[in-house]
Amino acid sequence: HDNEEASAGYYRVVLDDPAIQIELTASPNSALHRYTFPPGLSENTVVLDLGHHLPDGEVLSSSLELDTSTGEYTGHLESDGGLGGPFDAWFRLGFDAQPSAWGVWADGTATSLPVEGIDTGAWFTFDEEVVQARMRVSLVGPPPTLSDEAELAPYDFEANLAAVQAAWRSSLAPIQVWGG
Repeated sequence: HDNEEASAGYYRVVLDDPAIQIELTASPNSALHRYTFPPGLSENTVVLDLGHHLPDGEVLSSSLELDTSTGEYTGHLESDGGLGGPFDAWFRLGFDAQPSAWGVWADGTATSLPVEGIDTGAWFTFDEEVVQARMRVSLVGPPPTLSDEAELAPYDFEANLAAVQAAWRSSLAPIQVWGG
């Protein structure tokens, strides 16, 4: 855990090889990711693997498609186990940059959108060394577009981090601890 840092509203890890820095923060309705790729890396790629699961669980079905009206990717995951029983999760994913290349797969075969299967996913390659992604997840149905978070700068990581840390301070302010 030498390459990890965590605090209220913030998580950072630097992968060993290549040394990609991944940072996470939150807003009231979504998560914001910031990927910083090392200079000179041949491909700055983010992978969305819907076939990967928590231990003791299995993916029953998954899907991914592109919402052409927003440029956001939407998907669904039906899972059994790993979180105490079967559940469905829907998501919406957007990036602050356009991928220079991308691809999708379903059950081990490269294909095109939309995809459905048990083991589905996508990869997105960017020219930028810093790429941000916003993801909204719902356990009750497809989430609305990411653009309805207009109160926040959609891809301003520092502003989102400051807002979530202020919310933590405000929530914890009434609690006082003393003694030794």
